[in-house]
Amino acid sequence: MKRLFSLISLTLTFFTPLILFGKGKMTTSYYHYYTPIYSTLEKIRNQYSIGETSVEIMQPGGMELVGSLLLITEKNRGIHILNIENPDTPDKRGFISIPGHFRMVRRGNQIIADSYKDLLIFEINDKGISLVEIKENVLSYNPVDLFYAMDNDNTNYEPPDLEKGLVIDWELTVSEYRGRLPHGAEQCIRLPAYSLLKEYPLRFDVFGDSFCTCSEGNLMIYNKQSQEGDSQVKEIEYNTIYEDYRLYRGGYYSWISADVRGYQLNIASWKDSDFNEIALNWSPRNIAEIHYNGKYIGLRDGMNWGQVYLFNPENLPIEKFYSEKESLKYHAENLGNNIQTVLTSQFFVYSEEQNRALYLINPSNGIMLDQISTGALYSLHIQDNTLLTIGTHSEEDDSSLYLQIYDITNDRFNQTSEGVLSSDWNNHDS
Repeated sequence: MKRLFSLISLTLTFFTPLILFGKGKMTTSYYHYYTPIYSTLEKIRNQYSIGETSVEIMQPGGMELVGSLLLITEKNRGIHILNIENPDTPDKRGFISIPGHFRMVRRGNQIIADSYKDLLIFEINDKGISLVEIKENVLSYNPVDLFYAMDNDNTNYEPPDLEKGLVIDWELTVSEYRGRLPHGAEQCIRLPAYSLLKEYPLRFDVFGDSFCTCSEGNLMIYNKQSQEGDSQVKEIEYNTIYEDYRLYRGGYYSWISADVRGYQLNIASWKDSDFNEIALNWSPRNIAEIHYNGKYIGLRDGMNWGQVYLFNPENLPIEKFYSEKESLKYHAENLGNNIQTVLTSQFFVYSEEQNRALYLINPSNGIMLDQISTGALYSLHIQDNTLLTIGTHSEEDDSSLYLQIYDITNDRFNQTSEGVLSSDWNNHDS
């Protein structure tokens, strides 16, 4: 026993100075991760509203132009309403509050917008904008997609507990600890850097008077059959080992990806009120955006620091399009994460984050027609030959957010107007 006490005494005598003063001293560390914020669908639906008071534009998404009325998505918050009859001085008319909103699509005089699991249908007429229909629980919803879509600076998150309710947002948590990780942080998941698209999956789209939704791996087709609203007319099941589908559409084609992160792409044609698969199982890794102009496909891929492709899918095994000269019309890579693309029958337009530039491509031959310097661009919208962009002036001048309008004539970008959307953008962006 005395030997034991002597050994303990000797050990403490020798190691205590190391613990207190040497390499063994425990230091305070900080662990950053995101935790879910929960609510219920009932509470969310009570927040849908159309207000005449405008709010600051902080995270702009897609745009839709209806006459002189410009609608701009505010990620996870709603839709800005602006009158751009005089585009040099945009007139903010109000804000539509839609929690969980990331995407809207125009159908005639209607705007269809998402909100978590719901679709909201708004009608625009001479009297203004009104909410005419809510389709409840028609969309698949994965709370991790919300995490991907927001501009989080950290990639660690606490797995959501769906029994606690609907995840409506993510909150940054900073925990102090010594030695072991704090409670909760041990369960955190780190997202792989290569899959950080910061994009929200496309879960619905419009086909003429019809629209379709992705829900629990199935495709639902709705037709506008009466004054009462849209009715479901068809459901298509797709068997897959993945959790969910990601939807893309253009012209008479629909693209359905069997993985919400875009690792697998299935192409199907929408014709004569039916779907017919024409190509399967192409893996571009991180599909972020797809357009179709009736002949060519413009695609944005999140891999390799951002890429864009322009190719012809006809009579081609889609897995090999990138190696077929006759199919691949244009390819650019190392463009950055914040890339925007639009495609029409005449033009393929994309922005580059690396060099802060906007490019105009002829889709039939892949020839670059024009290139101009820009600031950081967050949204593009093209209607006829008019291109609308939302972004900053330049890397040196990023304090304000602008709406810039270009007339594409003689295969050139011709800027026709510029209006300030936010004069304090730098503070919002940070």
